[in-house]
Amino acid sequence: MVSFPDTAIPVLPSRNLVLFPGQAIPMLVGRPKSIRAVEQALEKQGWILLLAQKNSTEKPGVEDLYKVGTLAKVSHLSGDPKKGYQALVTGQARFEAESFSDSPELLSAHGRVLEDLQDLEEGTSRVLVKHLKELAKELLSFLPGDLWKLAGFIDAMEDPVLLSHTASQHIDLELGQKQELLQQISLRQRYLTLLELLAKQKEELKLQNEVNRKLNKKLGKQQREAILREQLRTIQEELGEGKSGSEKDYEAKIEEAGMPEEVKKIALEQSNRLKTIGESSPESHVIRNYLDLLVAM
Repeated sequence: MVSFPDTAIPVLPSRNLVLFPGQAIPMLVGRPKSIRAVEQALEKQGWILLLAQKNSTEKPGVEDLYKVGTLAKVSHLSGDPKKGYQALVTGQARFEAESFSDSPELLSAHGRVLEDLQDLEEGTSRVLVKHLKELAKELLSFLPGDLWKLAGFIDAMEDPVLLSHTASQHIDLELGQKQELLQQISLRQRYLTLLELLAKQKEELKLQNEVNRKLNKKLGKQQREAILREQLRTIQEELGEGKSGSEKDYEAKIEEAGMPEEVKKIALEQSNRLKTIGESSPESHVIRNYLDLLVAM
């Protein structure tokens, strides 16, 4: 059981963020009541209560906050009240706010620590922990960046409660989903929910990576072809085999000739071929005569 002062705890509303016990995060604190909350926390041995906002309002009231949050400690604070603070906040325990005291300067709360329901048998716990670690490492392998330290940290973790909070903190989920995980007191149900979310996200990232790989391959092929065409054009110009004025006009003549579509398609194919073979090729004279005949008809 976490021991904290039996007094009102200053509340720090957090936008787009859910903090889990055992996790440390840096936070920028700039709103007036939030600034007062971290200052008040330092007067109470660093204790503060992080409650996630249900919306992104600039001035949240009690009705805008979830009632279950994380009792935390402010372990480092830099900056000033005019420009704002940079705070390092470490989660200690899940906490349910039961009553609030709201003034223009500060929001504070009374409540209780929410203990985990240890409803996992040893064998089941071992299986779920192993499965969660494997899924987490597979998920990290699809993400950009050097994440081997985080993967190693997760792999070495043995405490099932801390592992569940660490995975919940780092998985990319919507705020409502993270809040649901925080509020889940059943360790068994939290693991089952986490495994489902991790598996779903792994498949999404796997599909996304596959699409990106195919797209990059296609773009790479197109880029190579464009470079080769440009190199061919340059070589032809160097050899004096560049396109003549009449060759440049063939496409326009074909478009204006009113050919049937099947004939037009053949004519355009031959026009494109003429662009690449060069004047020195014996075929060029034959192709030009053929195109002149089609246009005249």
